[in-house]
Amino acid sequence: MPADPALPVDAAQAADGFVDAVRRIEKGELAFPLPGSGRTAERFAALRGVAEAGLCTARLVEGHVDATAILAELGEPPPLAGELWGVWAAEPPGEGLVASRAGQGPSL
Repeated sequence: MPADPALPVDAAQAADGFVDAVRRIEKGELAFPLPGSGRTAERFAALRGVAEAGLCTARLVEGHVDATAILAELGEPPPLAGELWGVWAAEPPGEGLVASRAGQGPSL
């Protein structure tokens, strides 16, 4: 993917790294075991490896592999080759984190 001159260099590099990482996942060169599979250390090690190349890229990859994990939990097929998925700030039903102003600053 050529760099978009409207994007900061870091954003263009993150986008390129994201696309490359997803291609490597599709080819089986980079694996993210599903949560709850007993292979959390391997999942975190894979994410750490991506993060060593760039934190912005790792954040995008994390959203993609989390979306893939959710699809698996729902019994749905994984994304098709070339599809880039993402999910962030997802939480289960029920009470979540709430921010409010308390006195001089925010309170969680």
